Amino acid sequence: MALQISPPSCFDFSKSESWEGWYTRFERYCSEAGLRDADDAATKKLDTLLYLLGEKADDVVRSFSLTSEEVGNYTVVKEKFTAYFNVRRNMIYERANFNSRVQRSGEPIDDFLTSLYSLAESCSFGQLKEELIRDRVVVGILAKSLSERLQLDPTLTG
Repeated sequence: MALQISPPSCFDFSKSESWEGWYTRFERYCSEAGLRDADDAATKKLDTLLYLLGEKADDVVRSFSLTSEEVGNYTVVKEKFTAYFNVRRNMIYERANFNSRVQRSGEPIDDFLTSLYSLAESCSFGQLKEELIRDRVVVGILAKSLSERLQLDPTLTG
């Protein structure tokens, strides 16, 4: 029995921070739709990508100033879109979202931790990433007495 899945909805260009998640769903869709196995898969995949990105995609592609060879190359176009959306990230906003994240009432610690890892991806923390996530967990957990004990432990690691 073949699996029938729907493509992701058109991309919202005003939400550049959602590019990575949208693109991951697009890749999963392509895999299930058989756009990786056909002889002309790269062309079909590029057409599908541009179609699902929506009307604004064509204007953005034109702004990339690609050669005639590059404009038909799926990998080049995908990398250009990734750079386009990453440049538009507001690092102050991304880090504010990370730093203000606290565990919500009824939220399992695993979900809180997963959310922190996801938020940290767009913060460019580099080598400090694990330590900053650890600190956010310590400060953001609901159990305030546990938070205070963890804050007083100088040997606490990630």
